Amino acid sequence: MFDGEMTIGWRKIDGVYYFFNGQGQMQASKWLYLNDSREKLDGNWYYLNSSGKMQEAGWFKKDGFWYYITLPLQGLGNIMN
Repeated sequence: MFDGEMTIGWRKIDGVYYFFNGQGQMQASKWLYLNDSREKLDGNWYYLNSSGKMQEAGWFKKDGFWYYITLPLQGLGNIMN
């Protein structure tokens, strides 16, 4: 990873997945819908938490709402306030 080239797409760093946009900027605190055959993502949604890590399966709270994630993110939805 530290070969001097800009990182784009998914990178696994110390066992955790991070996503870097086309400008090489790590994405954080956002939902991503990725449908790129080069990344083999099959049109799935992903949530990147505030530190940029891909949210793992299970419950998490964002902006006062609870979400439940299965990996790949299927059945994603706002559950309760």
